[in-house]
Amino acid sequence: MERSKVLLILNPVAGHRAARKALYPIVQMLCAKESMVTVYSTRAQGEARRIAREEGPRYDRVICCGGDGTLSEVLSGLVLSGARVPVGYVPPAPPMIWRMRWACPPSFHVPSILR
Repeated sequence: MERSKVLLILNPVAGHRAARKALYPIVQMLCAKESMVTVYSTRAQGEARRIAREEGPRYDRVICCGGDGTLSEVLSGLVLSGARVPVGYVPPAPPMIWRMRWACPPSFHVPSILR
């Protein structure tokens, strides 16, 4: 079985730097599923768009860990590239804040990777 290639684009300052804490659990989970993971950490505005546009088409999946601006950049970069790859989003906020922000019911299960 061929290993899936995953591009992880991380904004290390998102969520008061909470995105950094999410990095290892995300990579560990993906590697446990036999995925090959490439991580890019952004350093400036617009970088997530450039990475997604240039690198995204070479991957089976793209995962964004950052705020809504980072997600917007990743999505627009993929659209500009013409790539049709699944996109995952890991918000860098504690589960309670995430539930409130997205108006999720209390019964909504937040994946353990966000805890």
